[in-house]
Amino acid sequence: MSAVGAAIQWKARSDPVPGNPVDLDAPGPYVDAGEFPVALSTAGESEVDGNFRECVPEGPPLVGQIRTPQQHHALGPRGQFPVPRENHPALGLGDPEDRFVRETPRVRRVAPDDAKVPGKAPDHLVGEEPRHRHGAGEYGAGITLAIHIPRRECVARCPPMRLFGTNGIREVVGEKFTAEFVARVSDAIASLLPAGSSVVVGWDGRTSSPAFSQIVAASFVLAGHRVTELGLLPTPAIQYNVPRLGADLGVVVTASHNPSEFNGLKCIARDGLEATRDFEEKIEEATERGASSPVRFDRVGEMVHDPTGGRRYLDGIRSQVDLAKIVRRGFSIVLDCGNGASVPTSPALARSLGCRVKTMNAHVDGTFPGHLSEPTQANLVDLQRAVPASGAELGIAHDGDADRAIFVDATGRYVSGEEMLTLLARDAVERHPGSTVVVPVSASQSVEDAIRPFGGTVVYTRIGSPTVTHEMQARNAVFGGEDNGGHIFPSLHYARDGAMTLAAVLDLLARRDSDLVRLLQELPRYTVVKEKVACPVVLREKVVDRLIERFTPVSEKVVTLDGVKAYRPGGWVLLRPSGTEPLFRVYAESKDAQRARALADEGLAAVRTALDELGTSA
Repeated sequence: MSAVGAAIQWKARSDPVPGNPVDLDAPGPYVDAGEFPVALSTAGESEVDGNFRECVPEGPPLVGQIRTPQQHHALGPRGQFPVPRENHPALGLGDPEDRFVRETPRVRRVAPDDAKVPGKAPDHLVGEEPRHRHGAGEYGAGITLAIHIPRRECVARCPPMRLFGTNGIREVVGEKFTAEFVARVSDAIASLLPAGSSVVVGWDGRTSSPAFSQIVAASFVLAGHRVTELGLLPTPAIQYNVPRLGADLGVVVTASHNPSEFNGLKCIARDGLEATRDFEEKIEEATERGASSPVRFDRVGEMVHDPTGGRRYLDGIRSQVDLAKIVRRGFSIVLDCGNGASVPTSPALARSLGCRVKTMNAHVDGTFPGHLSEPTQANLVDLQRAVPASGAELGIAHDGDADRAIFVDATGRYVSGEEMLTLLARDAVERHPGSTVVVPVSASQSVEDAIRPFGGTVVYTRIGSPTVTHEMQARNAVFGGEDNGGHIFPSLHYARDGAMTLAAVLDLLARRDSDLVRLLQELPRYTVVKEKVACPVVLREKVVDRLIERFTPVSEKVVTLDGVKAYRPGGWVLLRPSGTEPLFRVYAESKDAQRARALADEGLAAVRTALDELGTSA
């Protein structure tokens, strides 16, 4: 049993809604019944996710070519996993003023969240020459495109099955993600490690995660490895612990923000970074051939439980901020844990920073009864109303495995990921003038604008957090992240980290003696429009070719780092094939909202025209 699991105490339930315990004695001026009824409709709203599956290719980074016209543990109903809010033995922190109690919303429909799940393998012919070669070239002052030229080998067989997406394996439980599948993959991973390796295993709050984690652990133990089980913790907490425990590998059972029917596996290298694509390919090859490395009875490994992983992680975060200043400020916040893996860590962290905390969805439940685990604007309408209703200074929401943090300001306004990425990038470079920030090619121009006065350099990569983190490490960047709330603070570790983001924002507000509304008003203002259009996987490369032909003559420049990014008068439009679904993502940005919309429409029309010319209409 894990440290978190050991803290579970059975007690009689009085709540009328499964997975939503009612604390009638909880303080708060909200309603007489002791409940905060925030089960609100989200019908008609949607959000497009900005995460995509990409590979981390091998080789040193090169400067990209610029084209111009000139050239879960189920203990109760519905899979709930109650975690005590007070005196958690693994954290030693607690406070009676705890939570908003919510009703389970009646779901009218599922808001589109573009779940990151593995799609079909890339349409690549073995031995085929690259369609678009990249050579050295500068992308303006202080701007670099990070390109890796992948190794290509001619082999007389088809490439192995593609299992890993941008952030690990994610599949539907009971369909592809079964006990047999997890055992096969785990056996394959175990066979790749030297005998007697040390492996860390942890999991999120999905209903199937505890069971699958036992399968994972058993595979490694039966292959002669030593397993340290950390239990239910955020993915970044597990990443933080891997190098500090001296482990050779970490495996997390998680599907991050995907809907409740999904689960997955993520591999963590010994340095705490997400595994490289090269290692993932070795796993895929080993899985395909059914590799395993069972040992004799007298060489079976051992499994130990470490109850200190959560405390070690929070101590690390607190060491990165000015604790005294934050405590003196005495922030009032609303924290939406989303019924996910942040429950045993983020509320405790916020209270240890002296915050007055109201929590929402602060018990682990793998069915995500509060709202879908993707922290989109459509899914956080309750938080947007709770923050001003409670008089809080800001609200914070995590996704299912807490590697992301999304903010709501004191007025109840949902703060976009682009804004928070820009704010934190500016702060990092202002404190370290002349330093480097790494972001994906989809990032807002506002990042470049915000750090230029401090001599900062922006390095753009392909989309995907593993690509960003590895590039940050290679370039000794002071900050990096994506526009979806995934921020990376290398002074702590190279991982997207929702709890560290929470602490960093509080630290920023305390140092500036300001509030989130005022700081965001200082940033460059851009409008970003995100769309998508269906596209068969087999036509992706041909569509890219036609888009390059279409935009190169009429654009200021065209970047083919990841799809086609065309810089047009008044803004830019990015058109890229999804790595997880049969569609093209369309991003457009401009300081003028109408121009941004026009650029997005131009991009959509260009993709549809290319499909029509190829004989397939969207």
